[in-house]
Amino acid sequence: MTKKVVVLPCSGVGKVYGTISREAAYKAVEELKLGKTSITCLPLLVVGDDDAEKLVQENPCIVINGCPSGCATLATEKAGGKIVQIIDVTKVLKENRDLKPNQMAIRELDPKGKKLAEIIAEKISQEVDRILDSEEGG
Repeated sequence: MTKKVVVLPCSGVGKVYGTISREAAYKAVEELKLGKTSITCLPLLVVGDDDAEKLVQENPCIVINGCPSGCATLATEKAGGKIVQIIDVTKVLKENRDLKPNQMAIRELDPKGKKLAEIIAEKISQEVDRILDSEEGG
């Protein structure tokens, strides 16, 4: 059985970096790596949902943290998830300082926030290729 890479974004509702995290995850899962990836939501792991826990335990996971608190990483680790990559939105922003989004653009990202999400989605896409290539070869 071919495994899928699970992408687990931050749930920082009401925070622009959480919105960027989720938008990047959806772009990667629904567009860039359709059929090779799966997504689950952080609250399901937090409440101990059996299906969500099984998904992260049985598949390689890419976690996207919206802020330095790293809640997505912590919840995935607590659930016994197999984290192979952690992407921190704020670190990607430091590499792309010209893309600082409007902090109030929570429901609809501004152009800078959208571009930052695209960069993160591309990072996810590249990591998915690396993970799946190494599993096929190994």
